[in-house]
Amino acid sequence: MNRLKSLREKKNMKQSELGKLLNVKESAISKYESEKVPLTADTLIKLSNIFNVSIDYLLGREDIERHGPKDGNIDRYGLDGSVITDILDYPTAEEKATNFSHQLALQMNINGDSLTDVAKFIGVTDEIVWEWLTEQRKDYSDYYNKLSEYFRVDPSYWTSPCAVSPGLEPTTQEYFLLMKYRFQNQPNLKKYIPIEDFFPNCHELSESELKWLNCFRQLNEDNQDIIIGEAKKFLKEQRLDSVAADEPLKKTGTDKLGK
Repeated sequence: MNRLKSLREKKNMKQSELGKLLNVKESAISKYESEKVPLTADTLIKLSNIFNVSIDYLLGREDIERHGPKDGNIDRYGLDGSVITDILDYPTAEEKATNFSHQLALQMNINGDSLTDVAKFIGVTDEIVWEWLTEQRKDYSDYYNKLSEYFRVDPSYWTSPCAVSPGLEPTTQEYFLLMKYRFQNQPNLKKYIPIEDFFPNCHELSESELKWLNCFRQLNEDNQDIIIGEAKKFLKEQRLDSVAADEPLKKTGTDKLGK
């Protein structure tokens, strides 16, 4: 037997909510709980992390749960950023983190922070942060300042449509790539927002960069794709030239872009 249903109901979690955490349909959870479909090793590991119980407990091989209250929080939420992004299937690339939950998970992943570390600093329970990450509650705006202090980002990071992590210094070509992803992932993005407000925490944009980026966002998708293709080519040539000149390439924090 498996104890998935009892664990889920104990946390007042709907099948659809658990399905979202596992990145499967609600019907799959029903089949798991009725044992019509066996739990795979990967799913068991994710469930073990979500409910903080052993795999043996999930499968009914032992009767003792491992989780319990600690300092007013819940042990099962003491997960670090890399585990959280894996469980929730959230992006770890700057250009694809386009909402608060993704941005929070990304910053935790970059810093190697645990959920408990974040919760303790801002003065809330682990469960509240977990519900922010899983998009079950939306009251995080009251904590933008504390979150900004913890992660050392400007408060606008959490609300700007094109925010990226602080300290990045993208090239113009890399800005093109970032903007392309933002437009794809946020179709309702207001394109009249000043370019300099798109990327808080980045280095100051030059007049030339502002001109190119403003032109780029006015293009239709097909023409943007052409520019992206050229940008990737120039980035590759630039890296090859730098290697040939035996000069270390400046780290921008966007090395994965365009790959």
